[in-house]
Amino acid sequence: MAVDLSKLEKSFKDIQKKYGNKEVNTTISRIPSISPNLNYVLGGGWAKNRIHEIFGWEAVGKTQLLTLACIDVQRAGGFPVIIDSELTFDMNYAMAQGLDVSEKRFRVYQPKSIEEGFDLGTQLSESGVDLLGFDSVSTLTPNSVVESEYGAANMGAHARAMSQGLAKFSFTLNENKTTCIFTNQFREKMVLMGDNRTTSGGNGLKFYASIRLEIAKIKPSDAEKKRLYNTAGEPLGGIMRVKGIKNKTAPYGRVRDLVFYFDSGIDVDGEFIEHAVNFDMIEKGGAWYTLENGERFQGKVNLLEYLKGNDDVFTPLKEKVNKRMSLESSRRNNEEIQFEGEDESFICQESDQDCP
Repeated sequence: MAVDLSKLEKSFKDIQKKYGNKEVNTTISRIPSISPNLNYVLGGGWAKNRIHEIFGWEAVGKTQLLTLACIDVQRAGGFPVIIDSELTFDMNYAMAQGLDVSEKRFRVYQPKSIEEGFDLGTQLSESGVDLLGFDSVSTLTPNSVVESEYGAANMGAHARAMSQGLAKFSFTLNENKTTCIFTNQFREKMVLMGDNRTTSGGNGLKFYASIRLEIAKIKPSDAEKKRLYNTAGEPLGGIMRVKGIKNKTAPYGRVRDLVFYFDSGIDVDGEFIEHAVNFDMIEKGGAWYTLENGERFQGKVNLLEYLKGNDDVFTPLKEKVNKRMSLESSRRNNEEIQFEGEDESFICQESDQDCP
């Protein structure tokens, strides 16, 4: 097919004169996470100037993951802001996870409505904020509902406000290179067959989000309970399963488990050990771990204690794992992978039920 390049070039110049430079750079920039498992699911890190949605039942770790994203942004030299419509963000807990909550590194705002939340987000994005985290869609309330009488019918008001807000807000995020993360909760819908779960706020966010992560709570094994529970049987942390339900920047369907502790956050060191074993950088035989320098340790806990006390050994190991993970992720991102249906073992049907 012959193309008249002179006409095409003239059209390009006319478009640039009328609308400005509208050429799109399709290169995806990322904010790498400190968690190798999360990097794998995301495809290398949080996608810059894209919308993400983190959703699941209550108390499965959605705000925990949002806090981790804020930590990742701070590590990259950026400034995160959380729009806390739930009015529940705990600064002390975030500090324990590793977030710098000083005013020069982090801010929290609490809007009264969806409209106010989007106005705040727009102003902050235009001011150069690197990450906006909305926690959560379920508690963002339209002005029409806030100002109405108790018991008044407001069918579809939430969904309409979200769709209208996202239509304008998505362009603002893209123009200002701002990454955005919404947390959302499952709701139950009345169906005779199939999945009875849906997320609040209508379907708008499902379409505008480039990455959607489903979070589920996982019941720990007997071995993991020794680390995650104290002698009195009280939990010290938990396990969340993260699945990429939608990903327009990498293959979707990737699943990984993240172990976290209430007093220290994601068990990143444990993830590095698991990947080092998978990549044959650490030899594992039964309960014994053998490093490349010949040192042997019985149990993961003893190995971790040694590595944390010897940065000259642990740091090069982390660098090797990150390099290998980057190569693996890059290779798989370029592959055409077709997934046949959902992983039924991942689905939690009840809000208080652990996944098997």
